[in-house]
Amino acid sequence: MATGTRRAREIENLRRAILDAARELFYEQDYRAVSMRKIAEKVEYSPAAIYRYFSDKEEILFHLIDEGFQQLNSRFKELEIIADPVDRMRLGGKAYTEFALTQPHYYRLMFQLERNEMMAKYMPQCTNANDAFGFVIHAMQEAMDKGIFKQDLPAVVVAASIWAGLHGAISLALTGHLHIMMAAEHDAILFEYVAEGLLRQNLVDAT
Repeated sequence: MATGTRRAREIENLRRAILDAARELFYEQDYRAVSMRKIAEKVEYSPAAIYRYFSDKEEILFHLIDEGFQQLNSRFKELEIIADPVDRMRLGGKAYTEFALTQPHYYRLMFQLERNEMMAKYMPQCTNANDAFGFVIHAMQEAMDKGIFKQDLPAVVVAASIWAGLHGAISLALTGHLHIMMAAEHDAILFEYVAEGLLRQNLVDAT
């Protein structure tokens, strides 16, 4: 193997190790409690070595959030071939739920950290996040244009309300609060019930 190729692979492996270590720490602890030193200790490198690859922990966080949205967006893209917009949203809800439950480390970073000004700085440059949200909004608008869904509210508002409802149920499950009321084996039924109910209440012929 050429020296340059080997060095590039070593750099990529170290970057991956740094990101994986930070993802675990951000999941286990409050973001504000995690320092570059803690990340460096987890990968057994000096803080100075970490700074060669990332300027600060905010850059690491943004990179991880973008990775999470990229994974979610790839699941949504597989559903774009579905002609019926309601079926597309229905399967999109299942894909979203499956992603959240199988990738909770990413999910928390994407949706459960309080970022405020960080959010304003990050979102304009995150095409993966915008595409993921766009999947739901476009399907909603298509359903409205076809007369399947009610048109008394903007598509983005209805799409956001559906996302918020499903996100709330998932977040309660991931934090263990939901299981105070019900057994974990009922989660799948609840998620489907919540998503289906939110969709059906917007159907033109809903009774």
